[in-house]
Amino acid sequence: MGILRLYLALCVVAAHSNAEMPIFEIGGRTAVQIFYLISGFYMALVLPQYKKVSEFYASRLLRIFPTYWLILIIVFVSSLAIGNVTGNWLSLSSTLERLKEDGLSAGSILCITTNLTLFAQDFLFFLNHSFDSGFSFTSNFSTSNQPLHGYLISAWPKRG
Repeated sequence: MGILRLYLALCVVAAHSNAEMPIFEIGGRTAVQIFYLISGFYMALVLPQYKKVSEFYASRLLRIFPTYWLILIIVFVSSLAIGNVTGNWLSLSSTLERLKEDGLSAGSILCITTNLTLFAQDFLFFLNHSFDSGFSFTSNFSTSNQPLHGYLISAWPKRG
């Protein structure tokens, strides 16, 4: 099962890099959905091995967060370094834009929190934020005026 999950992860990487690799042609969305199905099945198999559910969640946190934070730090530091030299802030550009425009608004705080914790990142695709109207739901995230998802460090494409 590990090889299949690795293949699916490489399909997602190929989709994000716009690479033309015939071996990874199932597409990023399909690969993510299959990956979630296999991972959910795998979690159901692993869960009975733990005496308490809290042990299971602690194991998941220790497995996911250190890697996520390491990658987040690498992205942050490299974006900062390249931004100071070239003026192109890469993954930080939209987050810095939000902070410049809004300061520490509720939207900025929510985006910073989700970037640090991973929680509710997918929820941001359903929200707009502005000072005059606060948070509001959007029916189509790709056409919203002030989408919050564009301010995630891992999000692409960036707001232009």
